[in-house]
Amino acid sequence: MGRKLMSPVLKRSVLIFGLTFLFLFVQLGAGLVLNDPAFTSVVFAKDNDKDKDSDKGKKKGIKHRVDALETQTIDLQTQIDTIELIEGPQGIQGEQGIQGETGPQGEQGLQGLNGTDGEDGKDSIVERVLRDHADHRVLMV
Repeated sequence: MGRKLMSPVLKRSVLIFGLTFLFLFVQLGAGLVLNDPAFTSVVFAKDNDKDKDSDKGKKKGIKHRVDALETQTIDLQTQIDTIELIEGPQGIQGEQGIQGETGPQGEQGLQGLNGTDGEDGKDSIVERVLRDHADHRVLMV
């Protein structure tokens, strides 16, 4: 019976100890990251270099590197903004495309002007026969 009672207590203790241990190392890691000179050198970068090594007089630190990058970025943006678009050479003619679908019927156009009067036509055969027949009757009477 003692074992059944100890099991939940042991599990809780291990859980609490594990979370405490995890919290401790997360805090320690965050402190190391925030105290890294790479993150704080921007604030503490010096303009005057009083050491006597080979980089004397050169700008050091992230602040100066960031300034140099900002200058380059501004220069590149200026170049992009002032590019003149120059047309390239004419390309070769492309292949003929496929025939498109027939479009819809267009609207009725405006009425055109009347044409000039044509010449008088010749009598048709029927009219000539009727006239000859009428003339023949007149002669018969």
